[in-house]
Amino acid sequence: MLKTVPPEELLSSIRVVALRVTRLLLDRFARHLAPDRRIDDRLADLTQREREMLRLVGQGLSNTEIAEELVIAEAPVKTHLGRVLAKLALRERVHAVVLAHEIGLASPGGRSVTRAWSATAV
Repeated sequence: MLKTVPPEELLSSIRVVALRVTRLLLDRFARHLAPDRRIDDRLADLTQREREMLRLVGQGLSNTEIAEELVIAEAPVKTHLGRVLAKLALRERVHAVVLAHEIGLASPGGRSVTRAWSATAV
């Protein structure tokens, strides 16, 4: 049966399963992690757009989905996310997801967390 599934459908299924597993892990362990207080200084360096990117990544959106959500091209999404990772000293996208959950910017159930982000609020 696997041999007859189109590659696009197989990749889509793998992404769905990976996202569900990540959410299950976050549900179970994220609330037990103590947030790193030193992160506050680095979060203050993020622009409003970069904070929005962190929130959307925390919700599990792909670059394409973020671009659609913000009605921008995918290239700027990659640029902004690269800056977020650099400013926060994060190596991988999954670290940004965990951080977004730790600071309350995203919730484990995938629901959007409403939190006001002003230029000074972090």
